[in-house]
Parts: sequence; structure tokens; C-alpha cells
Amino acid sequence: DKEFNFWWYRGTIFHIFSIVGFIAQSILTTKGNEIASLEVLISFVRNFFSDELFWDEETSTKKLVNAGLKILHSLDVLEFDEFHFTLKPNRTLPSNQEHFGKENFLNYFTTTIKPELDLYSVIVATSLHYIKHKRSFERDEVLLRSVEVHDLAYKADKAINQSSFVKIFGTKAFDALYKSSIFVQDEKQKFTVNTQPISALFDFLELKKWNAFL
Repeated sequence: DKEFNFWWYRGTIFHIFSIVGFIAQSILTTKGNEIASLEVLISFVRNFFSDELFWDEETSTKKLVNAGLKILHSLDVLEFDEFHFTLKPNRTLPSNQEHFGKENFLNYFTTTIKPELDLYSVIVATSLHYIKHKRSFERDEVLLRSVEVHDLAYKADKAINQSSFVKIFGTKAFDALYKSSIFVQDEKQKFTVNTQPISALFDFLELKKWNAFL
């Protein structure tokens, strides 16, 4: 049943709800308030999430970001113009959402993407750990270790889903990272990491949170 629910969510509604989550995560992890910065991040993100998102290639990133900002504006979370956005102060969750703590609305909206974000993030973080110690890695060893790391994080209440999510979808996520040139294969059929896009996504992916479990 859990596997079915994962597949159903990823295949039917993730691409509908995710834009607000991606925009919220981008705002939380981007310095400044320029909309152009959000567009750069979302361009990277839609590249390796492309198999999950089903966003028409003819739909520009600018249009997607604008749609996400409009939704947040309609919920009285922020104001925005052509170039900048401004968060409204004191946007806390209503009292019936105490299980999220006193976090703001942006953190609340990121829950729509957290399972996917954790999936890709733990694989990238594990891969970076491997290249730091041995310069390259094999797909299977990274995926096995990612499941272990995610399980430890889940038990420490640092991951939103159980490690079965990584077990089920890890291979597809790894292949998506390879397809988007974040993972690069060498002449020995092993992999390394293209650090240029990762440096732009480091905060967005929350890579630091896995360090305690690697």
C-alpha cells in the first residue's frame, strides 16, 4: 500500500503541488529577494526533477515561478513585483497546526516536496562523501549507503519519510541525477559529481543535514 501511494503521488499530483514547495524552499535558502535568483534555482531543480514533474518544456521557468509567487501572494504570505518579492511579517501557522511547531508558512509549504527533496539530497550528500574519500563511486554502493543514512536521519527525526522511500525510488533518482549531468561517469564506469551545479543547489538541497549520519 505504501509503495502504491508513493507511485500515485509521484505520478499524479506531485507536479501540481510542488511548484509552491519549490518556491518556498528557494526563498528560504536564497539570500536576497530577487525573483531572478529564484528562477535560476528553479531552472536547476526542474532539470533533475523532470521525470517527476511533467511540466511542459514550452512552459518557461519564469512563468512557473510567477505562478508559485501568485499562490503565495493569494495566501497573504508575500508581496511581489516584476523583480523582487517581500515576505509579510509574523506569518505563523494557525493553532490547529501545532505539530509543525511555530514555523512560518514557507516551512509549512515545503512539506509538499520534502520526501522528494530528501531522496535526491541524501543521494547527492552520500556521493559527495564518497568522492571526498576515494574520488569516485559505484551506483549500488551509494544507493545502499543512502538508505542507511536516510534511516539514521529518520530515527533522529531529521527526515520526513522512512528509508523505504529511498529503497523504492533511489535508482530512478540516481539515474535522473546522471541524466542531468550532476553525476558523471568516468572511463572505469564509475561515477563522480559535477560540483558546479551542486554548489548552486547546496543550501536548497540541505546537504549539510546528512553530515551527522555519514
